[in-house]
Amino acid sequence: MLRASIEQTNHRLNLAAVVDHAQPAGVPEADAIIRFTHALVENTDQLPDARAALVASLGAAGAAAIAGAVGNFEMMNRILDATGVPAPGSMADLTERLRS
Repeated sequence: MLRASIEQTNHRLNLAAVVDHAQPAGVPEADAIIRFTHALVENTDQLPDARAALVASLGAAGAAAIAGAVGNFEMMNRILDATGVPAPGSMADLTERLRS
């Protein structure tokens, strides 16, 4: 889904920015999206400010879409973890790219 969105909008996504915030992500509003996602997933006290910044960057509908995507990912991830489904071998390259 992310790959298709990036290709559709002709952006170049730098996945390393997900784990190294000093690097540019290559996507408009990425800083606000990453900040919100981390605050939401980690349940930090930064969430209200991160949410406000996301709404300011993307509008209410855009912020709702991001929150829905994060929630869906978290739900799927928890189900897979709880049922013991192993990560597919095809994810190995992505894992290494995020670690480097």
